[in-house]
Amino acid sequence: MKSKFPSAPTPGRSGPRPRQSATLRMVAREAGVSASTVSRIINGTVNVSSGLKHAVEAAIAKFDFRPNASARGLALGKTLTIGVVAQAIDSPFYGEGLRGIEACLRQRGYAPLFMSGNWHEEDEERCMREFIARGVDGIIVFAGRLSDARLKSYAKDVSIVVTGRRLRAPGLFSLQIDDRHGAMLGRTSRARQPPDLPSVNHPFARRTIRRIFSQEGL
Repeated sequence: MKSKFPSAPTPGRSGPRPRQSATLRMVAREAGVSASTVSRIINGTVNVSSGLKHAVEAAIAKFDFRPNASARGLALGKTLTIGVVAQAIDSPFYGEGLRGIEACLRQRGYAPLFMSGNWHEEDEERCMREFIARGVDGIIVFAGRLSDARLKSYAKDVSIVVTGRRLRAPGLFSLQIDDRHGAMLGRTSRARQPPDLPSVNHPFARRTIRRIFSQEGL
C-alpha cells in the first residue's frame, strides 16, 4: 500500500538551493572597505568621502542588500520605532496627519506603530504600556482621555508629544491645534489642493516629528 505521506529525503540528495541572501561582508568586499565601515555608512554615524559612499551604495544596489532593522537598532541603541496613539485610525480626521507622520519618520529611517485609543482611557493606557514594553523611541498621542498626570508619569520612561492640550514637563511636549481655524482653512483650500500633494508637507506632521526627535537628540 502506498503511503499517503511524503517520503523522507534520500541521503546525498537535496532540492534546489535557496537563494543566498546578501550579507554585510559581501557588500564590504565589493566596495573595498571593512564591514564596520559599511555599517556606519548605513547608520549615518560616520562622515566619508562622496566616492566611498557611492561605492558602498553601488555595492548595496548590486546585491540588493537590505539591512537588518533589528541589528541596526541594536547598534544604535534604539528600536527605530515611534508609537502613535490615534483615537480612531479609520477616521478621516486623522488620516492626513498619520500619513504625514509616517512619511516624515521614513525619511529619518524610523517606522511608526499605530494603535487606537478609541477615546477610552483604558484603551489609551493599554496603548502606552504596549509601546513602552516594545521599547519605542518616542510616542505621539493624538488628544485623548489620559490625564495630564498620567502623561507626565509615562514621560519619565519615554519622550512624548501630545496634541490638543497645553502641557509641558521633562520628556513631554504638547502641540495646541486651532481646530476652528483649521476647519475654516479646510473648507477654503480643499478644492485648490492638488490631489498628489505629499502628506510629508503637512505642518502638523513636521512639527510633531521635530519635537519628538529634538527631545531625544536624534
